[in-house]
Amino acid sequence: KYKDLLTSSAYSILGTLDFNQGNFAAAQGNFQKSIDAYPQQPDPVTVLRLSLSLDRQNKYPEALTVANRAVELTQESTPAGNLARRERDRLLQLTGGKPTGTGASGATPPAHPAPSSTPPNTTGNPGQGTTPPKN
Repeated sequence: KYKDLLTSSAYSILGTLDFNQGNFAAAQGNFQKSIDAYPQQPDPVTVLRLSLSLDRQNKYPEALTVANRAVELTQESTPAGNLARRERDRLLQLTGGKPTGTGASGATPPAHPAPSSTPPNTTGNPGQGTTPPKN
């Protein structure tokens, strides 16, 4: 339904604004609402951003579960696909490959790298924001 798509897009935008302001818990909530509003066709970039929001809150096992979903929803060798795979691989290292429910080791993970501090720009145009690619 078109209304569901619009609702999903609105929550995704709100989540992106929250993420860019460093409010990762609020971003997580808005990205999840975006996915829930249109579950039959979740936006892969929104799923990836949800994973990044969880990651920034040190919720690594949950972030890995969501990153795996982002990988499933994206094609390899696309901007979103490459970023999803990079995030998944990073989280696999942090968790020892343990998604939600299996627990991670008690080791302190390394600090976040600076490049992942903002959601991915998937437009291919630097400075053009974080608008997801059109499907």
